[in-house]
Amino acid sequence: MDTKYAFENQFSELISDILGVCYEYVEGRAEKIYVYLSNEARIQYCGCFYKINGRVVRRGKLNTALQSGEPSYDERDDVQRQLCDILREDWGKILDLFCQYERPVPTEIRMVYDVATERPDVRLQYEPVWSKEKGGFPLKVDLAWYAQEDAAAGGTGEIPDPYKGMFEKKDKKIHSKVY
Repeated sequence: MDTKYAFENQFSELISDILGVCYEYVEGRAEKIYVYLSNEARIQYCGCFYKINGRVVRRGKLNTALQSGEPSYDERDDVQRQLCDILREDWGKILDLFCQYERPVPTEIRMVYDVATERPDVRLQYEPVWSKEKGGFPLKVDLAWYAQEDAAAGGTGEIPDPYKGMFEKKDKKIHSKVY
């Protein structure tokens, strides 16, 4: 590999891998893919959301954007976990790459992949984004970006509650033995 472009080539491969796994997760049925990566205050965060049928949706709510007759997405927790594991692994490789080539490490990367044009828009930030705010956290930045894109697509633009439904009891019957 030409050492002159080694960093750029490896960086491009990792970005392609991240976007590819996000594309695969939606089975190629998205208009746009949004990826948020954060590395601040020793916290690494990865998130993604999508534009499907004109609606902006979080990765666990893909089926809410389906039109009649479209096959459902597999939104199981373990499938989402696999996606997040791959994103975290690739984000770690990107951070290592910047260190290996002694380049300033970004605090944030935002990617938008337009499926129709097959063009990624990758933006890097090097200044603190959320850690300078009291009560700041990368999830808040990710959800605010989601709300902004949702509003731009004609949605409500509301910031979703990431914990909604998390603590609700599942419909599982508990079997107990009487001794």
